[in-house]
This record gives sequence, C-alpha cells and structure tokens, in this order.
Amino acid sequence: MANKLSNRYSQGEEVSCNVGPDYFKKYGPGIYLFFVFTKYLAVLFCILGVIYIAPTVFNCVKGTGFNSMISSTGVQVAKTTVGNLNPQPQ
Repeated sequence: MANKLSNRYSQGEEVSCNVGPDYFKKYGPGIYLFFVFTKYLAVLFCILGVIYIAPTVFNCVKGTGFNSMISSTGVQVAKTTVGNLNPQPQ
C-alpha cells in the first residue's frame, strides 16, 4: 500500500513547505532531533551575532586606520569596518 503523503503533489494537492520539527517524528527520532538541534543552533547564532555587533562596531569606529584619508561618505562607511582597527603603514 502506497503512502498517501508521498504522492500528494501528483494528485494535485497543495504541499506546504512550512512545517515544524514535529512533522519529521514519523521518520524516526534521529531526523526529528536533527531539525530541533538545527533550530536551536540558529537561534543561538542569532543571539551571539547580536551580542557581537555592538563591541565590534564600537572598536572599528574608534580605530585610526583611515584617519589620513580624505573625508567623504565612503570613508565614513569604511570607518565602521575591521580595516579601521590598525593604522595603515606610511
């Protein structure tokens, strides 16, 4: 007997791509736990990314790498990059 869910698309039914991890429980615990782990890992990286942004931008703005350049809009944007941390060799 064929699985009803395996050929829903061929029967013209709409197939949702937005499913939660509970959808994968029927395929076994390993697949389910992988997607739960991936979800929590994505949340963790988002939180760490937000924590990391503020000190990095502060340190780059306080850097002296681009002080000798002519002031322009491009230089103001460049002052927020990691290249501004160390002074350029003369």
